[in-house]
Amino acid sequence: MGMLTSGCQPASPDQIKKARNTLGIKSDLPKIQVNESTIVGLWQTDCVRDINKDEFFKRDEVAFNVNFIDYSTEYFFDSKCEKKAFYQTLSGFYELDDATALVTYETLMVRPEASIIAASFNQFDGFCKQKDWLLDQVRFFNKLEDCGYLTKVKLNIERYGSNELFFGELKFLLNKKTTELQ
Repeated sequence: MGMLTSGCQPASPDQIKKARNTLGIKSDLPKIQVNESTIVGLWQTDCVRDINKDEFFKRDEVAFNVNFIDYSTEYFFDSKCEKKAFYQTLSGFYELDDATALVTYETLMVRPEASIIAASFNQFDGFCKQKDWLLDQVRFFNKLEDCGYLTKVKLNIERYGSNELFFGELKFLLNKKTTELQ
């Protein structure tokens, strides 16, 4: 990674850092101890291909408040995250155990943002066992297993510098709207 492919000239430290961040490699910034005060805020990923739903791109956003978490994902049809497909938010509570958030999700909110998605939600047994989805209709669910989600999740968290948070290899950046949460 020390050489750029165009012309094989040495890469600058800034170019190396940008390449490492683009690949989701943990930052060269100093590691910060994970505790409640270091994770409270609104964190957002870049637009990335969803590895579980390969036909979609997504942007994740997580809002940590005092023991409360909202984990939202907006799905898109394109790599620029402009053509919306659907949106969902898992909400619940968390406890920190060292660098692990033990999360208990209680509700799921889902909204199809494209008519083709609403139609696909209505096929077979229906998404979340519902077969009457409409475009931009918001639905809330308490039985997360009906939608294929776990209620208990462990998130391994690492924090770097003033604005980077990682769940495994998934990189989140601190969003400027974070002051609204505090």
